[in-house]
Amino acid sequence: MCHDPPAENADTAALGRMPDQECGELLLRAGGWAGARKQLRADRSTMGQLTAFRARTVDAVIAELARQYGFAWEALGSSHLESDYDITITTHGTDRTSGGIVYDFEIVRALNDTIQRRFGLQPGTIFDTNVYASAPLDAASALPAATQLTMGRVVEEGQDIRPRQAAAIHVVGGIREPSRSTTTAACCSNSACA
Repeated sequence: MCHDPPAENADTAALGRMPDQECGELLLRAGGWAGARKQLRADRSTMGQLTAFRARTVDAVIAELARQYGFAWEALGSSHLESDYDITITTHGTDRTSGGIVYDFEIVRALNDTIQRRFGLQPGTIFDTNVYASAPLDAASALPAATQLTMGRVVEEGQDIRPRQAAAIHVVGGIREPSRSTTTAACCSNSACA
């Protein structure tokens, strides 16, 4: 489904940047983002490289999923080394084969599964990255019973899905428009998120 970031060239070392594989291994040895941050708090250079690696990796996975399903998303957080890196899925996608809806929570699960396969940890653990499903549902597209069962399974897998108020603005094709509905399904990939 998603691919690893492009292979790095010999210039990476010449630029003083740790190769992505080394960044990933460092995070795994530390047990994830929290462990790395604790161990490397004084090493701002390495934490800066891990922060950039996190953004490159998560953005590559979500961009591949967006190409596959055609949904909009936003990356939230700051470049501050202590900040988390959150992704919000702002629209549902479309399955190009069947033409059916790919719900935002299904996109969250696909991202989680991709990171889990690659690193053996969920994005909330390895990268301190929470992924939220917050695409508006209008009354005409109420969730079918089968989809509600699927959402229940996602919750059982440790993801937090709950109704919440949507922002009054959402992004459609890169253009901000007023939202047609104020209720959304919110899903966070990190079960510890609020």
